[in-house]
Amino acid sequence: MQIKTKTILKRCCCVILTLGILFGALKGLSFLVTPRDNTAKAGMYWPDGRGFYSYPQNSIDVFVIGNSDSYCGFSPMELWHNYGFTSYNSGEPEQRATEGLNMLKEILTRHKPKVVLLDLDEIFEGKNTIGNAFSDIFSYEFPIFNYHNRWKTLDLSSAFQEANYTNQKSSIKIGGQHLNSKTKAYTGQNNMKKKSSFVSIPWASKYAMDQMQKLCQENGVAFVLIDIPAAITWTGARHDAAKAYAESKGIPFLDLNTDLDSMGFSWETDTMDAGYHINVVGAAKVTNYLGEYLKQNYSLTDHRSDSNYSFWNDNYQIYEQAVQKSSS
Repeated sequence: MQIKTKTILKRCCCVILTLGILFGALKGLSFLVTPRDNTAKAGMYWPDGRGFYSYPQNSIDVFVIGNSDSYCGFSPMELWHNYGFTSYNSGEPEQRATEGLNMLKEILTRHKPKVVLLDLDEIFEGKNTIGNAFSDIFSYEFPIFNYHNRWKTLDLSSAFQEANYTNQKSSIKIGGQHLNSKTKAYTGQNNMKKKSSFVSIPWASKYAMDQMQKLCQENGVAFVLIDIPAAITWTGARHDAAKAYAESKGIPFLDLNTDLDSMGFSWETDTMDAGYHINVVGAAKVTNYLGEYLKQNYSLTDHRSDSNYSFWNDNYQIYEQAVQKSSS
């Protein structure tokens, strides 16, 4: 019996040692391949959503996290121009909820925002599986799995340099928003009034939102759930599920699909692709609505008279020119 116990302990030690070496190797390789700049050339994934790395540390008060609905539907420059609040749009294409959690973790390494707005269109997508959730969590801890292709272009001399975030694309200067002034009306039925059975939020999405709330609480950040107008993907059943979750967790929830009239929002004029995404006109309406909510409910500073934030005025000019260009 004693021999068997020693054998088991020996094997356990070997397994623990092997795992330790493996995790150490993964951490080391992850350090080497993690981009030192937030540019596409440096290997950064979705640089527009990660443009906040190029802003002065702790200078952004509001972040929006979500999928393409968010980066089309929220305008940091409109929020700046009308309220003086600094914000950034960190949406990613087809972002899953656990990818949104990873984005929040990245944000908190660089900024200490006052408010984080999570757009909920992403939480019901079919890709929010348990398998993808574990993959996302693992990939965040070991970036080698996200950036393994960088081996092809990796310069070892730069791998040990300090991070230097230089990305100054116009889309980053205007806060990550994607501009489109085209209009293609949505003429279908109102899915918010469509009768359908209750839908459930996937476990992976609930886990991600729970962790986001926890991270925000630990960092003194207000966490708010929103849904930017989406005629095709959002329904009354999804609204009910999101509302029930928010109430159970004590999280504010703003479903902008239920308040289109007060925004002056119209599916005839404010969508670029027949109800999937909203255009710059719709985004301005949504942003002003959210700006008023933020002003009334949170102690955010109007930075427009602060010389340290004067470059935001320059960025607003870039935004205006980009809007005009997209309209021509």
